[in-house]
Amino acid sequence: MYYGGDSKGNTGPSIFLIKGKADGKLRNGYNDKYLVDYGAAEGSTIEKNASAFMDTATWEKVTPKVVRGYRNINKHVAANPDWWVLELLDGFGAHFASYEALKIRYDNKVLTGKEEGNSSHVNQAYDQDVAKKDKAAAEEALGFLKNDLCIKYNGHIDAYALLQVSLYAIRSTTPKMWQSSFRRVNLQPSTRRPFKEWCAEISEALDTGSNFKMEEFAVDSYLALPTWWKQFPNSDLQNLRVCYELSKDNPSFLDRVEEEGVREKEDEELVEIHQRSVDNINKNLKMFMLVPPGMSGMNLFSHQVKRRELMFQDKVVSPYLQVEISKANEQVLKHTRKMLHGDQLPAKRIIFCDSYGTNAKHKLAKRKLDSWGSIKSHCGFANSEKKLARYKNMLELADSIAEIEKKSEKEKEKNHELLVSELISTAPKAIESKEEQIR
Repeated sequence: MYYGGDSKGNTGPSIFLIKGKADGKLRNGYNDKYLVDYGAAEGSTIEKNASAFMDTATWEKVTPKVVRGYRNINKHVAANPDWWVLELLDGFGAHFASYEALKIRYDNKVLTGKEEGNSSHVNQAYDQDVAKKDKAAAEEALGFLKNDLCIKYNGHIDAYALLQVSLYAIRSTTPKMWQSSFRRVNLQPSTRRPFKEWCAEISEALDTGSNFKMEEFAVDSYLALPTWWKQFPNSDLQNLRVCYELSKDNPSFLDRVEEEGVREKEDEELVEIHQRSVDNINKNLKMFMLVPPGMSGMNLFSHQVKRRELMFQDKVVSPYLQVEISKANEQVLKHTRKMLHGDQLPAKRIIFCDSYGTNAKHKLAKRKLDSWGSIKSHCGFANSEKKLARYKNMLELADSIAEIEKKSEKEKEKNHELLVSELISTAPKAIESKEEQIR
């Protein structure tokens, strides 16, 4: 179940998800009107999908109903269609993965805000008094179902019985609970404290959300761009588009030169002194060395084989050796690899390659930018006019690339069909020639 409320104390539209075939028929009697009749707000709905978890397709489908509910739960907003509604969501992917859903919200004057990463416990109203109440109400309702009412559900609690539990929880939500929850996260207009004062109060939570950010990435998105930005390659249009969008916002990026390091250079002599006093980072880490000290003979050979398997692609034998490997041999070598390294070889290789050095830093940089060129986990507005324009450009680029790929695939199929037809036409002659040789 997904639902929220406003600072006035009104409960907003609810979305109930049931596992099943998308667009599948619901049990008799269960519809949007039924939900409203038994406590849910206008705009509430029931949807089916394969996982019973929110996905992009379901989010798009329910958006028109949810938006209509947003604008009708508060009589003042309903009476002023020119007013904007602010919707605050956590960073769950499906909430921001659909251009259509964000555009519908924007067209209906609903601005979607995203919370700072890992800060829902201090910034999301639902996680305060309402969430605690929901747990208590759900436990109480389940107690009823497990006793007398369970008989009405064929002796077991199914998804529709759990929907009843959710409605029970919604009916137990009072306006005071929402008002108190909004006060706790500084979103109640009548008691709201200045933004800087509030940030100082929750600074520990904000610091926790930044634990996995390198300091320079958090303040300078230029450092998170791919290193080939200045070379303008044609092989990766998606990354190039991200570079373009960021450079429009920060023209100074175009004049910057590639930096050797993000920190200022220290005195070279001082660095050399410190390096002499520190042990090698790879000391006693044999798997990080090609030729560990004191290792020789078959032990060294076995070590280098293992290291090669971890460092490089899943090639059983290098193609440069021009060695033909039969399927039976491939199976033997495959089992040998499992004996040496276990079933999690790819995971080990990724961890090994990304655990140290500049490669780890570059991997971190890639994780920091989303497809719109924004720093991931940072708060902001997801469907602002600028964000929607970027998203539309991204979709148009994807469509244009897909069209070319589709034509290329059709051309390949056509060429393959021609080749097959030629082989079929020459096959009788080849058979006759073979029969003559046998005679």
